[in-house]
Amino acid sequence: MPHPVLGITPSNGSRPGRRVLHLAGRLGIETVPAFLAAARTETAPTLILDMGDIEYMDSSGVGALLQIHVSLAKGNRQLVLASVPEKVRMVLEIARLQSIFPMYSSVAIAEELLP
Repeated sequence: MPHPVLGITPSNGSRPGRRVLHLAGRLGIETVPAFLAAARTETAPTLILDMGDIEYMDSSGVGALLQIHVSLAKGNRQLVLASVPEKVRMVLEIARLQSIFPMYSSVAIAEELLP
């Protein structure tokens, strides 16, 4: 059985002070360490996670999102989710966390609507 893979592609946002991490694959117990390492290296005031290509997320993925959210909030920074697939949105709703994360239908819309 192949090992789960999480592709992480960083890029600059359309405005200064924004970074985008495009995630593709599985955000689970096996891939959370790579996600946390990548997210922790980002220093922009706003970090947008483009989750459109996430195929699967388990409770460890939810925990990782919370860790990054708390870490950024302590520094008056923001974590934003974009292009969240329905199955990931459902996981966040089951955990009653959907209100914690600002969610936008696309990275472009997030960048347009964020102050």
